[in-house]
Amino acid sequence: MFRRQKLASYLKTLVVFAPKSMLRIPTSSIEELTTGHFRTLLDDPAAVEGRIDRKKVDRVVWCSGKLYHELSARRDARGDRDVAFVRVEQFYPFDVHEAARIKGLYPQARKHVWAQEEPRNMGGYMFVADVFRSNKELGVELEFIGRPAMAASALGSKKADKKQQEQVVSQAVGPAPTGSGSGKDHGAANGSHDAKGASKPAPAKSKR
Repeated sequence: MFRRQKLASYLKTLVVFAPKSMLRIPTSSIEELTTGHFRTLLDDPAAVEGRIDRKKVDRVVWCSGKLYHELSARRDARGDRDVAFVRVEQFYPFDVHEAARIKGLYPQARKHVWAQEEPRNMGGYMFVADVFRSNKELGVELEFIGRPAMAASALGSKKADKKQQEQVVSQAVGPAPTGSGSGKDHGAANGSHDAKGASKPAPAKSKR
């Protein structure tokens, strides 16, 4: 994305909205920056590297953003090999031909779904589902996995938000293995949460 912005023959403002959490973990390699190129869609690295067999995948989850990393981590924790994740890196104009090419790599996939963190009436679902539905090259009715439609973009409760996020990941991949700790409220490790999700400090120890 940055390379395309720099090498473009026209000047156009680039605005990047990204979660801070993804700045602290490696999500790509130096080689991808120096020798690669911008791709509108990204096939599952596990399939590209041969860690999963595309012919044995029966469910393809289309998604975008950091949710992919949570889904991939859950798949690894479960040891599943029958689900693949395809990331949409550019929504518009949507690369129908590339999407059709990647879709064709999974001939046994019986289900194609769209997973997102946002409520149903927000995020990319409505647009992408319409693209898949209206183009003959794709001809797929994407099922929806995400939060129910809401007027607000956030619940206002950290505890409730984590619960809904766990439901999204579980529906897309499966529940966390027993003992993995996924889905727990790690934010309460040093305190508790009230009904509104505000963190309360743990009681101080008495001094002797």
